[in-house]
Amino acid sequence: MTMAGAETAASQPPAAQGSEPLPSPPPPTPSRARRWWASPVLALLLMSPIVGEVLSGSSPPLEFINPISLFFLPGLYGCGALLVREAMVRWGKGWPSLLALGLAYGVLEEGVMVKSWISPEWMDLGDMAWYGRWGGMNWVWAEMLTLFHAVISIYIAILLVHLLFPERRHEPWLDRKSMRWVSAWFVAVVAIGSVGFPPFPPPGAQWVFVVMLTAFLVVLAWRLPARLPFPARREVASPSAFAALGAAWSWGLFLGFWSSPSTGLHAAVVMAIMAVHSSVIGLLLVWMSGGGSAWGDRHRLAFAAGVLSFLLFLDVATGIGSPLSLMWAVAIGGVLLLWRLDRGTRPAVSVIP
Repeated sequence: MTMAGAETAASQPPAAQGSEPLPSPPPPTPSRARRWWASPVLALLLMSPIVGEVLSGSSPPLEFINPISLFFLPGLYGCGALLVREAMVRWGKGWPSLLALGLAYGVLEEGVMVKSWISPEWMDLGDMAWYGRWGGMNWVWAEMLTLFHAVISIYIAILLVHLLFPERRHEPWLDRKSMRWVSAWFVAVVAIGSVGFPPFPPPGAQWVFVVMLTAFLVVLAWRLPARLPFPARREVASPSAFAALGAAWSWGLFLGFWSSPSTGLHAAVVMAIMAVHSSVIGLLLVWMSGGGSAWGDRHRLAFAAGVLSFLLFLDVATGIGSPLSLMWAVAIGGVLLLWRLDRGTRPAVSVIP
């Protein structure tokens, strides 16, 4: 899956379209006048848990504003997204590294902290507590949630904040002191969660596997080139085509995985099909965007809207069935945010400068 290809152009200054999003020379440092509580930092601290938890229905609005949730969710999702973005910027990387770091985040959250990769008792598993479970691991669930976090919790959250603050998309947001605070908050949340939530003692071999996989993906992100050799395109598809591509990924991901236990297919076959699905969508995205160099902000926003369309549909359905859940308000808020971004984005780019 190469969904994060979109981030390449999103990280580029306008004059650098066609080149890599961030320069390879020594990375810039944040201005001393810009403190860690600057608007993009706050926006990403909240955007990542909102799209990953609230928009997905995992944490309805009233649960999200609980003081305990406001410590754990921004500390996990928001700080995780900030650290992923900061690493990409400071390492001078592009979408390949963003994808690898997003996958690492997904493994860390679901495999190391909440241990849903391993525990057969995790509350959200449903039929996946037995379907695809082998060797003490929930393999189908692990693939679905890792892809979800890499694309939605990390990539889409970063993309939306870049669209909110386009003038700051290609610079670091954290100075040394704020980096320490964000890292400490993130590590504290992961440590507390891995010890006490949920109370399931993970088998040693599985625990070592998920930790090593997380470390491998971080090293991979550091070693990957800023840009993979995809041919450039002089023409780029319309924003509606990118919206359709994003919708094809999210509707296919959720419906494919959720229906898999009732299909009669072996779990390994389902995992292979879903891996091909995400890979094909990702390759189409990279090809349509000319490796991330030929599209504009309206294309990126359209792709994000397509990805979020399934979650917005679920929010509307949940809100109609249970008005007190306030999920209808979440859907309205999501649509208003996309509308606000659409009004503020630059015209779509059709030719590489």
